[in-house]
Amino acid sequence: MIDLETRVTELTQRNERVTLSALGGSDAITHSESYLSPVFGIVAGAVATHWDDVDDTEPLIAFLAKGFQHNKDRLALRESIEAVYGLPNETHRSFVMALDARTRDPDEHPILKAEAMSGLMRFAFCDQRWKATACAGLQAYEFGSDPLADPLVCRLTSVAYEQLAYEEALDLLESFVEHQSSRAQANLERGLVQISIALERTTVEDVSEELSVAEHWLEAAVQADPERRDSSVYCLLVRSLLSLTDKTAYPFPETVQKLREEAFVSELWDRPAPGMEWLFPPSFAPSAWVPMVDKLSHLAGRLNEPSWLDASGVLEELFQVYSINRAVRPGTPDIGNFIRPAIEAAFVRERGLIAHLDQWLSRREFGGLTETDAQQLRNNLQSAVNEEGPPEKL
Repeated sequence: MIDLETRVTELTQRNERVTLSALGGSDAITHSESYLSPVFGIVAGAVATHWDDVDDTEPLIAFLAKGFQHNKDRLALRESIEAVYGLPNETHRSFVMALDARTRDPDEHPILKAEAMSGLMRFAFCDQRWKATACAGLQAYEFGSDPLADPLVCRLTSVAYEQLAYEEALDLLESFVEHQSSRAQANLERGLVQISIALERTTVEDVSEELSVAEHWLEAAVQADPERRDSSVYCLLVRSLLSLTDKTAYPFPETVQKLREEAFVSELWDRPAPGMEWLFPPSFAPSAWVPMVDKLSHLAGRLNEPSWLDASGVLEELFQVYSINRAVRPGTPDIGNFIRPAIEAAFVRERGLIAHLDQWLSRREFGGLTETDAQQLRNNLQSAVNEEGPPEKL
């Protein structure tokens, strides 16, 4: 083990690549105890990079699996999972079994259990047959034992709902709220899941009702930890969306300004931990919501007016908002599922606005929309006016 660690150190100091051959080949690796070493992640990376060059991979699979089950270095474990989860699916069984054993070990440290669960989740993304194993680890975890592990498991639980359709995640997150160490993260994740639930509803009224529930969870997250910027950003985002249907809900200028401030600081200082980029949004994600919310702030009150003196300017902004396609997190429903029907409902409610729209479309000025989407908007409005059914979602 010491020789291999020394070899990795020497290669790194000389700024040379750590390759399979530079480490002495697969035999040298599998006969070492580097699976217990802090350099295990680097060794795993070399193995994965040269996987196709190895004739007999079974010893390497066994070596990697031993590291997954026994390595006590958190970063080494995370790096090794990052390195090998992309290997062919037929190699994954041994890795999954090793990580699963780790999550069930009563003597294992909670943070290493959480890292093992993270690995199981990634293998489940690659192959759905590991879904039950990954989710079982979430059920078995005992909360209230570690202030770093508990929030990570909350995040993994939310991912299980979003990416693996794990319905039991809702009850788990609500139970996690009871523990001080996980309260802020559990409320945040439950609120974000609730946004997804809301955007799957079919009417503007139902979406608004479910978004109000999401706002409740996100407000609780802010109260649990007022210093967390991500909770504040998403709470403000939900409030801005609710203002589309209730202009008296919140003072929009204050909401926009606070969101801008939180997003600016988040982009400067908030970064996912190394190796966890797949699990958390990039630091610039909150800033990307600011232009949308700013436009919503201009439109919210105008959608309740019977007519517009400056119709051209209002419609230009409206088209830009109507064409938004964004999700709070990858794999979750589009925010436009609420914005578009809410805008359509305003046109149906105030029939004079449809005349403005027809004049705009007759000049073939589609703003931020394609001609197809612009015509679809008009068709949706006509359908709603004729009471042929709810507006179609684009």
